Formats: sequence, C-alpha cells, structure tokens
Amino acid sequence: MSIASPMLWREIPQLYRLVGLKCKKCGYINFPRMGSICIKCGSAEGFEEHHISRRGKLVTFTVEHVMPPGFETPTIMTIVDTEDGARLMVSMTQAKPEEVKIDMPVELVFRRFGEAEGLLRYGFRAKPVKQAMEAKK
Repeated sequence: MSIASPMLWREIPQLYRLVGLKCKKCGYINFPRMGSICIKCGSAEGFEEHHISRRGKLVTFTVEHVMPPGFETPTIMTIVDTEDGARLMVSMTQAKPEEVKIDMPVELVFRRFGEAEGLLRYGFRAKPVKQAMEAKK
C-alpha cells in the first residue's frame, strides 16, 4: 500500500507550510517538528504550533560539486537562521557560489525540486534578498 499521495505530502506542516513547535517553557522554536521534549531546555510542558518566518540570514554554507543523480551541480547548501529564531538547512536558489556570503539576508521560497516515483517534489530554498539599492539599478 502506497501512502505517497500529493494531498498527504501537502499536509506535512514542516515541509510545505514551515510550521514548527514553540516550547511553552523557553520559547525555543523546535524545527523540524520532532518528539515531545524541547531540544533546548528539555521541557515536556508542551508546545504550540509556530509558523516560521520566511526571512532570515545565512549562518554558513557549502558548495557541493558531487550530488546524487537528478540534482544540479554545483549545489549551495545553507544553514539559515530565521528572524524568529528557527534554524533550517536548505539549498540556495538564484545565486552563484561566488555571490554567497555569511550573514547575507535571505528569504525562504517554495520551489519544485524534481520528481520521484511519479510525484512532483517541492520544498523550501533560500533566495538572496536583493537590497533596495540593487533593485534601483
């Protein structure tokens, strides 16, 4: 029995709606959603759903030149801290490796990644935020 239907995958909160869990004790945003204990303070007092900000800054990155079949190369893999404190690992789009800098502002955008087992695959990627000065050029 296959449970891989597009409707099911669209309902996975952390992948398609960027929903994490905010600890009721310390306020830390646990992402991806895992378990019933806060990974920062160890509290089991519970969580509330939290829609993660789509804006943030690049913490670190690596440029991958060897990837599995179906992936573009080079691929820029990033760690992004969002404005509300979540940390995600996502690939980057719309940037060349030489343009990527630590602390650069990014936004998380929903993009198609490819196809697997007959289903289209989507997810979030980091996209550089163009500064106002660059937009006027």
